[in-house]
Amino acid sequence: MRRFQKTLYFICILGYNLLNVYFAKIIMNISDSLSYESSDSFFRYLKIGIVAITSLVVLNFLSIILQNYIVRNEMQDAQMKSFGCIFSEEKRALKEDEYNSKFAFLTKEMDLYESNYVMRKLSMLSSLILFSASSLMIFSINQKLLLIILVLVLLMVIVPFVMNKTLREANERYLHTNEELYAKTGEFLQGFETVKTFFAETEIVKNYEKYVLSNNEKKRILSNKLGFTNALTAFLGVVIVFVTFVAGGIMVFNHEITIGAIFATVQLVTNMITPLTELLYGISEMNSVRDIINRIQKSLKQVINYKEYKPLENRTHALTLKNVSFIYDKQKSCVLADLSMNFEQGKMYAIVGENGTGKSTIGKLIAGYNAKYSGEIMLDENELRTIEPSELRKHIAYINQNPFVFDSSAYDNCTFFGKYPIAQENIKTFECEHMISNDEKSAITLSGGEKQKLVFLRSLNLDFDIIIYDEAEASMDIIARKKLLEFLKNQKNKIVICISHSIDESLGLFDQVIYLKKGGLIEQGNFQQLYDNHGDFFSFYNKKIS
Repeated sequence: MRRFQKTLYFICILGYNLLNVYFAKIIMNISDSLSYESSDSFFRYLKIGIVAITSLVVLNFLSIILQNYIVRNEMQDAQMKSFGCIFSEEKRALKEDEYNSKFAFLTKEMDLYESNYVMRKLSMLSSLILFSASSLMIFSINQKLLLIILVLVLLMVIVPFVMNKTLREANERYLHTNEELYAKTGEFLQGFETVKTFFAETEIVKNYEKYVLSNNEKKRILSNKLGFTNALTAFLGVVIVFVTFVAGGIMVFNHEITIGAIFATVQLVTNMITPLTELLYGISEMNSVRDIINRIQKSLKQVINYKEYKPLENRTHALTLKNVSFIYDKQKSCVLADLSMNFEQGKMYAIVGENGTGKSTIGKLIAGYNAKYSGEIMLDENELRTIEPSELRKHIAYINQNPFVFDSSAYDNCTFFGKYPIAQENIKTFECEHMISNDEKSAITLSGGEKQKLVFLRSLNLDFDIIIYDEAEASMDIIARKKLLEFLKNQKNKIVICISHSIDESLGLFDQVIYLKKGGLIEQGNFQQLYDNHGDFFSFYNKKIS
């Protein structure tokens, strides 16, 4: 079907452009019939002209409709294949810069691909046909006249190439100041509170003015050079038409061509200049998005294989951290320092501590979000970094404190749009009957606590060995949190790790409480043991509940 659409589109634009060129010949014959005062010839070609105009309108309409179909089909392939390639990558999560890059790729860059490549190549095909057909028609009128026109057209083409280096350098300077201006805009807005605190508004505005002036000056220079290039190109276009009249007039006096041939040639010259400009502009636009084109073309060729979940054959019985240290990029001090701890199947663990002690970092390292740690993280006898990412995902689920839900019903969110069934007993346990039964209400309208219940319910779809809840119950009330913890405590074939800021009596439900301080393990044991020790955890706990 798509090949048929493309073939039909080519036939339509071929017919449209050939008829457009032939229309110039009709004008020539009408003009000559007036010169020779031949009314029969005049009215005959007038009728032919009316038929040609009607046909041009029909062919143009059909070509636009077919072009829209072709563009939509190509863009659908590009968008879906590129989106699919992103989700076929073997990674658990996207970093902020990766998210921004991929979001821009699927939105702004995809729009550029459509306008500067997909649509542009179709219009360039039409322009090429029109330019070639117009040249052949002038050749049939007078070969000498065509040679003169081609020389002038070549001169017109040379101008943009001569100016190209200057324009590129001016554009690079403008883009550089543009990036500086964007960076300073963000920097000064982020420092809004500091500026207001120290009454430094005047100085900041003056400082900002330097970047605005520099940016505007580079933009002015670029605009002037572009304006000069466009003006020179337009001037050459006028010169070509003028020279056509002069050369044609001389040929009329020499009885080489007719007056009608001059009118036809002028129209054909216009038919050459416009598509030639379109071709040059199109090449420039395509080059400007060459990286985007290459990236999308690579996606279109890629074979996508999504990893499907399969029940685990070998379960993880123990999780061990051995002398694990970790430091984030651009930070000097370790978040985790020589940390060792053990987790056993069938037990539920709470990791607690002040903010910035590395609690969430532990969860993300165990889940495989970052492999740049020293020491070892062992799943039974296998070091985490030796396990394939797709295999690791079968074993470990990481649920963070910001519950993600799709803009769809709670049922769709829990089942991933029908992929997984929901156990009715779990729905009752989490008291989610009212949410699941409401197909019309979007999950994004739920409260924070309701969303977290939904996410917990969703986490039970697959039979993970290790489930890490990173403050995932923070928005629940104490009763809902206790019910949840009691449910998790009965999951005897799993290792359950809860990273929590909720410091209350619910800690007594955990088999082990791990207290961290400054990236190190300070105390570990059940709640009562740690409390009775009157150590660091005792002080931390009393401080939190007081």
